[in-house]
Amino acid sequence: MPDGPSICLNMIVRNEAHIVHDTLVAPALADPQHAAHDALAHALRGRIATGSRVAITAGSRGIANVGHILRGLAQAVRDVGGEPFFIAAMGSHGGGTGLGQREMLAGLGITAISVGAPIVSEMDVVEVGTTAGGVRVYCDAQAARARRHCRSRPRETAHRFFRPD
Repeated sequence: MPDGPSICLNMIVRNEAHIVHDTLVAPALADPQHAAHDALAHALRGRIATGSRVAITAGSRGIANVGHILRGLAQAVRDVGGEPFFIAAMGSHGGGTGLGQREMLAGLGITAISVGAPIVSEMDVVEVGTTAGGVRVYCDAQAARARRHCRSRPRETAHRFFRPD
């Protein structure tokens, strides 16, 4: 049986529908908190001035052990001299309000106590630039003021109701 793109092409040409199951195989981390800490602390050494406020994103994308990972990230920032805080990074989730997003994070077990740093969730943004195509780019106002922003949630998808023209 052929694999890869040829299967997809055959299904399209023959107009067939198939149920596809994808099982991602990844080694389990014995201690996700320390793994996240060690990876970030190594990357940040010498890059954070003592006392710098560092924004770390927290979202609602269903990452396993997210609370432990975020706690490890916050500790890594502290260990290199920074002052970590979390910003909610989830767009319209939680009703698109600061309170709704804090409540959504709390429902996932992500609180200031569980991650070891304050959670700032406001809807204030500032314009930080323009793309080559002329599209204005905005950033969370707290993150922009911190001038350091660690993206902890690399799992981004277009909103399910977003349809580009």
